[in-house]
Amino acid sequence: MNIDVFDLPLWSAPFGNLLLERVNYHSSIKKILDIGTGYGFPLLELSQRFGSETQLLGIDIDDNAIQITKNKIAEFGISNTVIEKIDAESLTFDNNFFDLIVSNNGINNVDNTENAIKEASRVAKIGSEFVFTFNLYETYSEFYSIFNKILKQNGLIEELRKVEKHRRKKRKGVDEYKRILTKYNYKIIRIDDGFFNMSYKNEKAFFEHYFIKKYFLPEWKNIIPTDKQKNIIEQLKNELHTKSKEKFINFGVPFVCITSKKI
Repeated sequence: MNIDVFDLPLWSAPFGNLLLERVNYHSSIKKILDIGTGYGFPLLELSQRFGSETQLLGIDIDDNAIQITKNKIAEFGISNTVIEKIDAESLTFDNNFFDLIVSNNGINNVDNTENAIKEASRVAKIGSEFVFTFNLYETYSEFYSIFNKILKQNGLIEELRKVEKHRRKKRKGVDEYKRILTKYNYKIIRIDDGFFNMSYKNEKAFFEHYFIKKYFLPEWKNIIPTDKQKNIIEQLKNELHTKSKEKFINFGVPFVCITSKKI
């Protein structure tokens, strides 16, 4: 198995830190579900903050991420936490099972967010909280503004629509989450806004960053016709080079943490 060495908490830490602040560490919480655990943050932090009397279960569908998290659990000597390969849209647990459900930038990355929240509600106890984070449509808006400009200059109108679809696919707005939560018996307790920047020295550093190469660049390339990919990427680099000469490249990541309760 090819185990990915990239530690995704680089990206998820700002989201996760806010989530950790919003979790209720009440002694009555005995069973916790983490949807979309990824590389183990903040699941493993929660497992240590709640202690051995609370059982935590992380779920994900990425084999590499699961193995890395298992390695961390073993290395840290954590005994109250397991991670399993389970689809968030088809949870294998009884109704009214968990005292707390969390998801750190994970519930928005499933195939069907509404189905995942419906399942989360099913396995949650009445009165239990569901705390989750997600980044917004405006993420990296500075980059997408340049990307769209170049596509338009090259007459790639259909590709402009693909960019919009790509951005909307996993970045639903707060109102949409409110609608889904209400539909599945969740009451909103509070909504917190967050924001951080991802900064790069120049366009070379940006495109060589492993996070960009693995999680963003392949999807951007899929939008561009194969015979035009090289040319469009070069134009992007030139635009970002001009931008970086002003100071450096800076992309904003707005996100939200929603705390809700099953009623």
